[in-house]
Amino acid sequence: MKLHHIGVLTRNMCKTINMYKKMGYVLNGDIKTDDIQNNQVAFLSCDFSPQIEIVEPINENSSIYNFAEGYHHICYEAEQGEDIIQMFKLMRIC
Repeated sequence: MKLHHIGVLTRNMCKTINMYKKMGYVLNGDIKTDDIQNNQVAFLSCDFSPQIEIVEPINENSSIYNFAEGYHHICYEAEQGEDIIQMFKLMRIC
């Protein structure tokens, strides 16, 4: 598995994006609205670190509305056909 991104929760998308830009990150595309989870999402990247996903709730129905700001998750990218569930089951046995 390959690290895809680190998820960061915020209450102020623009302020958080600007903070990462000052550290050398660039915004990948536009800020997107996830109408299913009621969040705004933006991805930032740089040459020296994993990609960052910034997530901001857009209303009280957001999947992260009551979560604290800060680091939230790490997302791994799997190869096509890789049985991730089986891999995690095996890791628990060891």
